[in-house]
Amino acid sequence: MIRSFNWTIFFVLLAAGVVGTLAIIPFLEAIPSVETNPSVETNSVTTEVKPSLLNIVIVTLLNSTILLAVLIGIGLILANRVGLRLPILESWFGNGQPVNWKMLVLIAIAVGVGLGILLSLIDVLAFTPYTKELKTQFPSISLWKQLLAGFSAGINEELQMRLFLFSLIVWALSFLWKANNGSPATGTYWVANVIVALIFGLGHLPITASFTPLTLPIVLRAILLNGIAGVTFGYLYWQQGLEAAILAHMSTDFAIAILNQWGLAGSA
Repeated sequence: MIRSFNWTIFFVLLAAGVVGTLAIIPFLEAIPSVETNPSVETNSVTTEVKPSLLNIVIVTLLNSTILLAVLIGIGLILANRVGLRLPILESWFGNGQPVNWKMLVLIAIAVGVGLGILLSLIDVLAFTPYTKELKTQFPSISLWKQLLAGFSAGINEELQMRLFLFSLIVWALSFLWKANNGSPATGTYWVANVIVALIFGLGHLPITASFTPLTLPIVLRAILLNGIAGVTFGYLYWQQGLEAAILAHMSTDFAIAILNQWGLAGSA
């Protein structure tokens, strides 16, 4: 059943996205320079001109708030049309069915922590010879900054990748591929999940490039590890709702950040 647009949920998600945007800034400030800042020459000496933190915050907030508002709005409309839900928020701020949110939270956190450990294990066993620079540079970023980055990614990446893109692809495919009852066929969700997971993996390459050259093993690593994570988060979104995907994503990044400090993983 298609429900009316819920503005309360929209603004709750937008506010969460704004907080997530602010949370990532300390981590971005700590990333090694990749020559993205303008420079000026003074007496034949090149001096890097770094924008002030206030300017970074203002520009980042303006850009991200507008983008998030559009993506969240479209995502909520399309998710509603293809049967993807936000069960906790809908039960709190809408007419959704009562949900055992405590159990949902526990399941999402358990899946996220387990996934973080699994990805770190795969990273160590399969990619250790290729991640020396990651293992030396990434842990040098303070743990609290990595945790804030995980908090940010859990919110903002799920709003963009799952709520918007996953829902969009399912909706588009549903015009060609329907079940007998007229709803999107099960295959549309699987196809959307794989496509979004691949995009999710490729989307991590720019930040990986800040720490190490993008060799073939590093690219394959980013696609494989983030792809596994993306499929997991997408499946949770499909089966348990967006909140489960967000919490699992956060928990995965938190687990990996802690393991990073122990030298047991590279970078997610």
